[in-house]
Amino acid sequence: MSKPKSPIKMRSTWIISMLACALFLLIMIKNCALSVDSIMQNLMFITAGLIIIFIPTAILGWTVSKIRGRRK
Repeated sequence: MSKPKSPIKMRSTWIISMLACALFLLIMIKNCALSVDSIMQNLMFITAGLIIIFIPTAILGWTVSKIRGRRK
């Protein structure tokens, strides 16, 4: 069995991974000559798309759980 990780170690791993992602993003912006505006616009499109997918899925899941709950 493996030992569970301590909360401090998990938090530091999360912080290091976020810093690595930010560094990668900065390198991409600088080397590929991408504008921050285009990246933010793409992020908004992705976020809107995920919302459009998740809201109907959540409503459908809730509806199915209520229907199955009535039968029991």
